Amino acid sequence: MSQDPDDLSGSGELALPSVDVLASAAEAKPPPEPPKPTYELLSFDELLALPEVEWIVQDLLKPEDLCMFFGAAGSGKTFAIIDLLLCLIGGRGFYADRLPVLKPCRVLYITTEGRGRIPARFRAAAAKHGIKPSPSQFQTCLKAMPNLGVWDTLDALLFDFRQKGFIPDVIVYDTFARATVGQEENPADSAKVHIENLERLRDELLKQGSLAVQIFLHHEAKGSGRARGSTVYEGAVDLSLRFRKEGGAFVMSFEKSKDADPLEDQSFSLTKHEEGSASITWGGTYVKSSGNGAARPPAEKAAEEAFLNHAAGPGQAKTLPALSIAAKGDDSLKKALERLVKKEPERFGSVSRVTYGPNAKPNRAALHYWLKAEDDQD
Repeated sequence: MSQDPDDLSGSGELALPSVDVLASAAEAKPPPEPPKPTYELLSFDELLALPEVEWIVQDLLKPEDLCMFFGAAGSGKTFAIIDLLLCLIGGRGFYADRLPVLKPCRVLYITTEGRGRIPARFRAAAAKHGIKPSPSQFQTCLKAMPNLGVWDTLDALLFDFRQKGFIPDVIVYDTFARATVGQEENPADSAKVHIENLERLRDELLKQGSLAVQIFLHHEAKGSGRARGSTVYEGAVDLSLRFRKEGGAFVMSFEKSKDADPLEDQSFSLTKHEEGSASITWGGTYVKSSGNGAARPPAEKAAEEAFLNHAAGPGQAKTLPALSIAAKGDDSLKKALERLVKKEPERFGSVSRVTYGPNAKPNRAALHYWLKAEDDQD
């Protein structure tokens, strides 16, 4: 009888590993890794060692930000977002260079509204900034909008990114209503789904080296001065800007900024171009006119005229002759200077030093603040 080749004992029975061999094999396996902590606890020193806020646009936009630009139809929000996008691509300061762009970005603009006007608007903005974005800097989608309530549509967007070899740093959804077709805006549960999907997309973008900023343009609830829909949206965003039109002026208001002090309301106008579009022209801090058309106090008007007549150019020193209205202890001159800076910030925003009147010391700090003095060491 031939021996079974698997019978190593010579007895015709299959040889099994001994208990000692099994125990040794078990001991040779590496121990399981300890579970990762659910919460990352930081000491006080570790807390203080955390990096400071990293800005894309100084005091305006950060990596991973979720932003909302809202306003009624015709409030100028689309022109403002296009201007911002061109600044982000070209690395140029936003709001007439007052807010420096610290990190140039790759941009994706998605819209299915006003598609016939969009090319002219971007052409006008690009001409204004003197840049022509390359395919690696800018892409747009005008035919379809992902649905923020359906993750599969956002996952398909990620697939298109990989296929195209284009990973955007900033995504704009114009408008939020088009990105939530068939979804309710008012119920908190619906809003939470939208926010969760946006955050999930953000996390996927971060894995691919994106700055993962998302901005949605939204409509204003009629007569309310706030964005339409659930307050969940307002609570979730890092930056909220409201756009409105008052009289002949367009106004941008900083409704919410998580990591910087909101700026004062900013005015802008639209400069028309031959192709039937327009580009944005930034003004200064918006000063709301009085509803009854009352004239300014004579003392304030006199102070403004005196400053206009004696103000020096940027970086120069100039003494404004003493004014009787400044010696009375009222704040007419201060109000006049505030008005000037708000109305003409490009002219008066960089004046280095101005002194006026022998008894005006109490108003000096306010004066230098409004003129943003760079070399005031007093």
